[in-house]
Order: sequence, then structure tokens, then C-alpha cells
Amino acid sequence: MAMALTIRKGIVRRKRSHVPRRSVLEYRQARAIQPDPVRRLASFLIAFGIVVSSLVLADAVKYMYVQEREDRAPLLVDLVELAGNLVDEDRGDQKKKEDEKEDKTEEKQEEEPTEEPPSKVKVDNEKPPGPADTDNPSKRVGIIATNAGGAPPHGLYSNRGGKAMQDALGKYGGSAKTQNAVRLGLRWLARHQDEDGKWHRTEFNKHCRRGHHCESGIDPRTQGTVLEPALTGLALLSFQGYNSTHREGEFKKNVAAGVKYLCEIQAKNGRFGSGDHRRNYYMMYNHGIATFALAELYGMTGDPSLRPYVQKAVNFIVVTQHLSGAWDYTDILTTGRYDTSVTGWQVMALKSAQAAGIEVPSYTIYRMAWFIETVTLPTGEVIYSNMFPGRGRRGQGMVAVGMASNQFLGFPCDSRLAKSQTGIILGNLPDWQKLGKRDPLNSVYYWYYATIAMFQVGGRPWEKWNTQMKKTLLLHQRRGGCREGSWDAPENSWGEMGGRIYSTTMNILNLEIYYRYLPVYSGGTLKTVEALIGTIKNRGRSDAVQAIRLLGRMDSKTGRDFLIELAHGDDHPLAMEASVALAQRRDAAAREPLLRQLRSSNQWMRYRALRAMAPMIGQGLVPVFIQALRDPKTTVSRQAAETLRQYANASFGFEPEAGLDEREAAIGKWEAWWKNHKKGAVVESSVPWLVVRVLSGKGLIAFNTGKKEATETGKKYSVYRSDKYIGRVNVVKVDGEICIGKVMEQYAAGEIKAGDVVRPGT
Repeated sequence: MAMALTIRKGIVRRKRSHVPRRSVLEYRQARAIQPDPVRRLASFLIAFGIVVSSLVLADAVKYMYVQEREDRAPLLVDLVELAGNLVDEDRGDQKKKEDEKEDKTEEKQEEEPTEEPPSKVKVDNEKPPGPADTDNPSKRVGIIATNAGGAPPHGLYSNRGGKAMQDALGKYGGSAKTQNAVRLGLRWLARHQDEDGKWHRTEFNKHCRRGHHCESGIDPRTQGTVLEPALTGLALLSFQGYNSTHREGEFKKNVAAGVKYLCEIQAKNGRFGSGDHRRNYYMMYNHGIATFALAELYGMTGDPSLRPYVQKAVNFIVVTQHLSGAWDYTDILTTGRYDTSVTGWQVMALKSAQAAGIEVPSYTIYRMAWFIETVTLPTGEVIYSNMFPGRGRRGQGMVAVGMASNQFLGFPCDSRLAKSQTGIILGNLPDWQKLGKRDPLNSVYYWYYATIAMFQVGGRPWEKWNTQMKKTLLLHQRRGGCREGSWDAPENSWGEMGGRIYSTTMNILNLEIYYRYLPVYSGGTLKTVEALIGTIKNRGRSDAVQAIRLLGRMDSKTGRDFLIELAHGDDHPLAMEASVALAQRRDAAAREPLLRQLRSSNQWMRYRALRAMAPMIGQGLVPVFIQALRDPKTTVSRQAAETLRQYANASFGFEPEAGLDEREAAIGKWEAWWKNHKKGAVVESSVPWLVVRVLSGKGLIAFNTGKKEATETGKKYSVYRSDKYIGRVNVVKVDGEICIGKVMEQYAAGEIKAGDVVRPGT
């Protein structure tokens, strides 16, 4: 979690110069919630009149009490107090003896990691406290009591319990050992939950067993930072991943208490936590993760009392989305800053909400998908932000966020981009020692998103990642004493901000990956195809063009059918975009509409059509490109010539700038070549001209023609390496068999080198 702060004189302060004035939207929301002084005075006078009127005093007090409760939660939610021992019963230790016996049996059967823990990790050797140490009847907590019924659990979570969980463990690389680690981690979380249901990042250790103290790992200079909504959300996700909800499961009372806390801190506009940006600076982290947890719980249980909370939370995400399609730390819409990390959590939240049946606007999904597209480089790297902190920072952490976001948006896991990102992640496998180097790109946050992304990729990449992930987490989980089941906070910026609670929840989620979700091809992605089609139909031209390009990347029959229909439509610019999108997929359906575009009076339409068809030239399109050599616009004829040169490894002396007779002579040679090529004949060739020297600093090459005066200055030739086109040169000097050529262009295949072949136009 990106938690960057500017630290001055030991006090954490954010850079106020970068925070603009509150937005108009926020101002209106604030006024709607907090009346002005005149309205407050009027309310006071009315209340005073009610108080002095003894005839209605009782009814008024009753009404005020009920109204206050309705502001907090709908009447569907029944807030009740639980009696009993919080640690031994409400904390999920009802089956303490049986579980301890089971744990001991599992530990005997499982092999311990062979690698020794680092020397800085201390293992508590004290014996666990007895019942008297943990007994505290004064601790009580409320939960949400709900009625049975509601929608059935979403299929996305169908592997989370019973035989399905065991099958998933075996199928995807989990084990009894990983399950034991998960169980120990959840019990640690259960013991350190506050009475009001939250998990506090610094004060959780007040629940430690007598004589024990679980260090938080928090940097003392960040004491004022509020992250409890996010940490509570992560804890709930951890319990829910183990199939515990507020209705059933070993930790149902912990889940219920955590849900109660989140529901009680939700504001009327749907925001979780304070609206004070000084206290809730990481508002959208807190909100996104809390929404993620409640939406997932609603999807698992179908509990109708949760729906209003999830719906309001989703609405808040929608209205705080920036024009870029991203989100920033706060709900201020005028910062001009985008944050890929914050956006990743909103993707997870909206994905879970939509899977649970909550409506997410199409335009929100489209802009979200377009943002991920714009910050992803061709190399697979993903840009973190356009402004402080960490402007432009990119590395494996952001690659994992972008890759997982694309997967849940429904983009293919086997695309060229996805393969590049897979390579980056596999080059940065989990390594606990790297966490202590204060490198924000190596973190449990990165491991969380990378584990999701690699699980979806599957196959050998997943096996390689999973093997190292399991080894690392099992080796470094605390054993013995009160800290048993937790993970120390890494000594980097994110670890020292989130602390032990953060580190423990993220690593539990990593070890639950085998059954938390089904692979995305089984469902659970956002309805991005529908959102893109809706955007194309209902939004402006600019949005429609961008949505078409995104739709071309989707592996969807519905999307393909829509693109084909659009490519044959009367809106020529959109038809061109749809045709190009189909051609980039090497889809034969692009051929007919692109041929139609070649008849356009607009030279740029003809040029784009040829460029789009270039990868498809082998599908009988060579005559089309030869005919395009006669196009009156050199931009078009040059594109045709370049495509033909790369396909045939020949040029036949065609130059778009040459005179009509010279061009027709070259075109005639192309037509003859194609006629012979169809018959299986080989084009006659002479002794190859070879590059003998390269003067890269001057952009010149020397090549040997093998024959005196074989060419003259001003002639242009192509350079090849094997069958790959490298570039073009213009002859500037001829000296017997040696010619000097000025390099005109070089393609990505590589720089011109000695030994490359210069092919004349014969």
C-alpha cells in the first residue's frame, strides 16, 4: 500500500502545497450534512419548544433516539450485544482443544523449511498463557444479527468450503501446511480485534496475552495516520477467504463485529471514515478496501441488510473517479493526480460489488479500463503516478497491480502484454531479505497482487511463483508465544505504515489464493465488454474510439460480433476503428471493410487501411498492395511498398517519389513477380551486395556491389539480415565496387551491421 509521507522534525505532514481547494461536489456534500449556523439556531429553537412541551416530551425523545439509529444503519440491521468470553468464545476459539490437537498432529506430519530464519527474527519460547491469562469477561462486542435467506453465494467463491476447498488446495498447489498457517494467522487476528470490531494498527497489542507484547512494527512518526477501515477490511477478507462470514464459520463472530464497525463508520454519502482529509488522508485506500470486504461478504451470503451499505459505498467510488479514469488518495476531484495503486483497490471493490449484483455504471468501468491501458507501457511496465510521491515510479509492484486489474477487467491472460508482465514478475520472486532494504517495489503488497495475477496465468509461471511464495511465507511466520501466526512488518515504507496487522492479513490472503477465487475464465470479471459497447453507443466520438480499441483486445464473441457490425456501418471513422481493431487480431472479418476503406477519397483512411492489412498480406492480399503502389498520394504508395518489401525481400526499384514511367516499370516487375510467385517460381537474383563497414556516428555505411559502377548516386536500396528488413539507404558516393550509403531509416530489427545484404531494385 503506497503510504508516502513527508517527514519533518519527527512529525508526519503531507505536502499542503500540492493539495488544492475542496471541490464543488465535496462542498455541496458537506453543506448537506452540516447545516449552517442559521439552520442550527432554528433547529435549537424547535428542539427547545419540544422540550418545554411536556405533552409530547416522551414521544419526542423516542423519535430522536430512533432517528439517530436510522442515520447509522437501516432497521434491517439489528444491533445486539453479545455476552460471554470474547477471547475464548467470540474470538473463534470455541474448539480450542480440538484445534490444538489437530495443529499438533499436522505439525508433526509437515516438514519444516530447510532454510534457517534470519538472525533478526526472534522466536518466542514462552509457553502459551493459560485460561486465566486470556479470560476477560468485560470485553463485549456487538454483531449484525441477520435473518436466514437471501441470494445464494456467488459461484466466484464456490471453492471456499468443504470438499471444494480441499480439491482446490490439491489442484492449485496448496497443502495442509499452508492451511495450518492460514488457521494460525486467523487465530492471531481474532485474538487482537478491538471491542468495537476494528483492528487498530498500533493499539492491537493491548489484547496480547499476559506477559507478552506483539510489536506493531509501525514507524512512530506515522502515529496520526488513520488506516483502521482498510486494516479491518483486510482482516474481514482474510476470514471470508477461509469461508467464515457473519452467519457461519469458525470466526463468524469476529466477522460480524468487523462488519458492524464498518457499517457504523459509514457516512451518509457512502464514505468509510472521517471526511477530514488531514485525518483520513488515505481515504480512498480505506474506502476501497472496506468496500471490497463488504461487497465480497454480500456476494458470499446474499444478506439483504448489507446491500444498502455496499450500494452507497459503490456510489462513493463512482463519484470520486477522476476524469483520467483513476482515483487519488482523497475524494478531492481537482488534484490532477492519478494513482495506479489506489485505483487497483477500486477495481477489486467494483469487481466484487458487480459480482454480487450491485450495478456499476458502464462509463465508470470504461474509464477505469482506459486508465490502466494508458499507464501500461509496451514493455509491460506500469506507471505509478503522474505526480508526487513516486512520480512515474514503475517496477514489479505496479506491474502486478496493472496485470491483476486487466485480468479482472476481462482482458486475456495469454496476450503478448500479459506474457511480458509475467516475465517481469517471475524475475522478482518473493524474497523476505529484500523487504528490509526499504525498496517500495519489493513488498507484501506486491506479493499480494502478483499472487493473484500468477494464479490466473496458471501453468508453469504459477508453479514457479507459488513454490517460492509458499516457502517464503511459511518460513517467516511467527511460531510460539502471542505472536504465533502473525508476520513481522517489513522494514520498508509500506510495512512500517501498515504494521503487523497489515503484513499478517496480506500474507494470509496470499496463502488462501488456492480457493479464494475461481480462475477468471470461470467468471467473476467485471462486465467490461458490455460497458465498452454501451460507451460506444452512448458517448462522444473520442470515448467511442478509445472504447473500440479496448474492445479489440477483449477475447469475447459478443465484442467481436459488435465490432464486425460496426465495421460495416455508415459511420466511417468508427467503422475504420472497428476494422483496425479486428485486423490487429488477425481476424479475417476485417478484410472486407478494410478493402472498402481503400476506396475512400481520404488518403489517411487509405493509409490506415493498408497499415491495418499489413500483417494479413499473406492471406491473398499481395495484389491489393501492388495496386496501391499506383496511389497518387506518396504516403499511401510508400506504405504499400514497405509492406511488399518486407514480405517479398525485394523492391524492384520502386520509389514513390520517382517519375510515372519509372514507377510503372517497377510495378510491372512486381506484377511479374507475383505471377511467377503464384506458380512457385523463384525470383532471379545476382550476387548479393554486402555491407562491409558501418560508420554509425555519421550514419553512413559502405557496401560492395561486386561490380564497378553498378549503381549511381541518388539511388535508394533496402538492407536485410537473412529475411528481415533492417532499413533503407541512399547512395551518396560510388567508388568502383564500393558504394557509400546514407542511412535513411532503421527498423526495430536492429542496426545495420557488416555482413547485411543490400538488395538492388532488380
